[in-house]
Amino acid sequence: MSRFRVLQFNMQFGQIWDEADPLRAPIDLELTLAEIHRHLADSIFLQEVELAQGGGTQLQSPPNYLHLRAD
Repeated sequence: MSRFRVLQFNMQFGQIWDEADPLRAPIDLELTLAEIHRHLADSIFLQEVELAQGGGTQLQSPPNYLHLRAD
């Protein structure tokens, strides 16, 4: 029997965890990509890919999405 792996990941805009200042933690998309690849998922669902701007607007073109898509 084969397996089908699903990854659901709230990536918090690609921020690393910084317990001292979690709201201002640096963004590291390469570390995010490494974590995604580590799971060998067949299907990936990402949440909070981009940091919303004031008023809930999004940057055009969305930089984090484009970086992840290129990988």
